[in-house]
Amino acid sequence: MKVTLSGKTTELPDNISIAQLLNLKNMEPGHTVVELRGEVVLSDQWDSTIIHDGDALEILSFVGGG
Repeated sequence: MKVTLSGKTTELPDNISIAQLLNLKNMEPGHTVVELRGEVVLSDQWDSTIIHDGDALEILSFVGGG
């Protein structure tokens, strides 16, 4: 299926959850915020939130540094 991920058209497997997407992209869940269809999805809902064809997602990862 095709989705818009952080502004870019991306091909993803069907029936993938937000948690599975983050794992696929090797992203650290503890430092990540996900917006799906214009709404922030709370981390306790990532396992049960399925991404659908045509969805738009924004993923922000916070990185510390000095």
